[in-house]
Amino acid sequence: MKMVMRNNSEPDSRSCVSCPEQHPPLQLQALQITVLNLALLACFPGHALPVLLLSATVSLLGGLIFGYELGIISGALLQLQIDFHLSCFKQEVLVSSLLIGALLASLVGGILIDRHGRRRAILVSNVVLLVGSLILTLVRSFIGLVIGRMTVGFAISVSSMACCIYVSEMVAAHQRGLLVSLYEAGITVGILLSYALNYIFADVDEGWRYMFGLAIAPTAMQFLSILFLPVNPVKLSSWDSDCQKGLIQLQDTEDRAAAKQEPYKEKHYSFLDLFRTRDNMRRRTLVGLGLVLFQQFTGQPNLYCFLAFIALNALMGENSI
Repeated sequence: MKMVMRNNSEPDSRSCVSCPEQHPPLQLQALQITVLNLALLACFPGHALPVLLLSATVSLLGGLIFGYELGIISGALLQLQIDFHLSCFKQEVLVSSLLIGALLASLVGGILIDRHGRRRAILVSNVVLLVGSLILTLVRSFIGLVIGRMTVGFAISVSSMACCIYVSEMVAAHQRGLLVSLYEAGITVGILLSYALNYIFADVDEGWRYMFGLAIAPTAMQFLSILFLPVNPVKLSSWDSDCQKGLIQLQDTEDRAAAKQEPYKEKHYSFLDLFRTRDNMRRRTLVGLGLVLFQQFTGQPNLYCFLAFIALNALMGENSI
């Protein structure tokens, strides 16, 4: 980056690297992002397509991991109740531990993502998920199972928040719908994959260890994929142009022109603004809450966790589950 001088020979406070006392965090972050993206540009010289494909891979794998962890407990629970002599209450605790971890992540995940960035949040969630999967693979106690599932729940919750935001900000407006929908497709594929592995390892001694441990593979793939993706350049439009020369631009010409005409301006909202008419926030909140609440009221998410029990009892002709 260069030092931009004004007509009065005073250094520009926005882009002067030699004046760290004025805006050190901004300049340091701009330098880090530029260096990183220049390195990534060297990996994909003149081609945005590989970066676009990697973005799609990150989105798809994020959904796949979410769906896999949601459905894998169904078949694993059949073996766990025998190996650990689980009562009905303990089975319910084990199933709900994933949701407890996800709830904790939902309370702090947004803050972490805004403070440390979407890319870093996904990387951290991958590391946490790897730790949780290792705990579940090597565990020897019921408490360890609960801790492992809570860890996994925390990780997939943070990842689900960060993945869609990161991918949508990485690509042009006309590509966002496709890439975000890949996340939903990944969830479906992940659930189907978990049921297939439930069937494969159903008769294997301690097969539940393999079921939980195989989540390491897509997690490692997502971690490696996102290492080759740039830091999000969304907030850089308000910086000096010299801070952006090394950035990989995935957007087309029209999107970049629109971004220049309408520079990024971060809006601040309070919690009460969610229920006010400002920027149509009330309707957005009602739609978002309605979709989630009606989905939960149907009881459909619980079927994923107990589908193996339902199928087993249906085949055996029992009247209760």
